[in-house]
Amino acid sequence: MYGFSRTHCACDECKSACRHMSGMCAVEDIRRWQAQHGGAFAAWSLVHLAASLGARIFRDGAIHRLPTIVPARLSAGACHWLTGQEMCAIHADAPYGCSFFDFHLAIAEGNRRSIAALTEIAYDWATEGPYSRLWLQLNTKGKIVEAPEVARQRLRHP
Repeated sequence: MYGFSRTHCACDECKSACRHMSGMCAVEDIRRWQAQHGGAFAAWSLVHLAASLGARIFRDGAIHRLPTIVPARLSAGACHWLTGQEMCAIHADAPYGCSFFDFHLAIAEGNRRSIAALTEIAYDWATEGPYSRLWLQLNTKGKIVEAPEVARQRLRHP
């Protein structure tokens, strides 16, 4: 996706992210899941996805939020697709923020990958596309998770 190769690490350090937060869904993830679930997608998304305040971005001389969609989380913050055996229940179909990132990426590479998805998400918001409409539906239904920086704090200090 976006010209990047999928990562495949499942070491304990990489799994720790799954225990404390969930990765961002890209616009393409939403398109793919809509196609897979057809008319049942709305109900499926209310079970499996959540609205996040999203990334902090710098635009027009100020910091703004770019709302994103993430997998739903359990009450302790873990991704709801993390099984009791600490495996991803949808590994082959995992969202971009999970399947194209791991703890071993250099910060610059992680930023390049994030920017690629966030650029498309920003365009979707600007054009009132399906991603932003789904985020609004999730938010209206109360399917909301805490800000990414809060989840990252749990990751740093479990």
